[in-house]
Amino acid sequence: MIAASKDPVIRSHDSPRSIGGEADDAAILAVAQSGGGHGIFAVHFYQDYIRCTTVERVVDAIDYVIRLAGSEHVALGGDYFPEARRT
Repeated sequence: MIAASKDPVIRSHDSPRSIGGEADDAAILAVAQSGGGHGIFAVHFYQDYIRCTTVERVVDAIDYVIRLAGSEHVALGGDYFPEARRT
């Protein structure tokens, strides 16, 4: 799908494999290069999706994507679950 898209792709709800996600380097780079080099890899940090998530691991994931693809290709891909809110 990435190769077929002429527009930038955003891959969200994932993290690099080295941090417990499913995205390998080739996938991260393909996203970054999509749409003429304007794709975004949004690092997910919700613990139920990425195992062993800590602040340090999220920072490591962001740093990994920055070193691999550049800072212009990384974002945070968190969710908001109002039903899980505690009062």
